[in-house]
Amino acid sequence: MTALKKPILATLIAILLTAGAAYALKVFGRVNVAYEIVPPAESPELEPNPIELNLGTIPSGSTGLEGFGKIGRLTLPAGYKITFELNTATAQHSEKLEIVIELYKEGEHIGCVLLTLSFPEDSIVLDPGTYDLEIEVRYAAKSVTSKKAGTIVIYAMRPG
Repeated sequence: MTALKKPILATLIAILLTAGAAYALKVFGRVNVAYEIVPPAESPELEPNPIELNLGTIPSGSTGLEGFGKIGRLTLPAGYKITFELNTATAQHSEKLEIVIELYKEGEHIGCVLLTLSFPEDSIVLDPGTYDLEIEVRYAAKSVTSKKAGTIVIYAMRPG
């Protein structure tokens, strides 16, 4: 046998032995894990709903940062992955827009989500409980030749 044929033959034997061992297994029992998924008795709540904020009058082409502090409360009867989504169509007068939503539970910072024009959706997994919300808005207004007004919309969503 040549030196080249020995490694090939050894590989084929190893494959056949491995395959043979897999076929030699016999099922002798099983484990069943049952479950039932039910809708929650209560839905998450956002108070107030809707939350109304106002950036005021913004000079054409300017930039700014507005921190609103505690603006509302999110109550979750069960653990959820909460998704916040910036409706970018409602931010048409912004050159740049960053919205940070901070979440606090009993005064402790739990996490935050960041929404931008490029990445308008962000999620956070939260346990059941009540969370205080704080929002900070960083913006760059477009340059305009006539007065423009609008309302930027952010949705709070849960699965289901």
